[in-house]
Amino acid sequence: MKNLKKKSTRNILEDISEHCFTYMVPYKYGKQDNRGSDKYKKGRITTYEWINNLSYYYMEQEENLKEEFILYLKSKNEEIQFLKDGDYKKGINDVLKEVLEKVEQTK
Repeated sequence: MKNLKKKSTRNILEDISEHCFTYMVPYKYGKQDNRGSDKYKKGRITTYEWINNLSYYYMEQEENLKEEFILYLKSKNEEIQFLKDGDYKKGINDVLKEVLEKVEQTK
C-alpha cells in the first residue's frame, strides 16, 4: 500500500479497498497451486472481501457524518434566531452562513 500518512480518511479507505481487490484477484481467479491450499486461499479471499466491504461501510459513514454536521449547523442557526438582535447575533449568523456555504460546496 502507498504511504498512508498525511492522507484523508477517505483516501486511506480507498487505498485499502484497491489493495484488497488487487491482491484478491490472483487468489480468486489464479490457477497456480503455489499460493497455498484451497482453504488458505479461501481464507484470504474471504478476508479481502470482508475488509473491502468494511472500507466501503466506513466511506458511507463518512458521507453520513457530513450530512449530520450540516443538519446540526442548520439547527443551531435556527436556535440563535431567539437571541436579541445585535452584533453578537450577527457575528454568529455570519460564521454559520460562511461555514455552511463552504461545507455544502463539497457535496
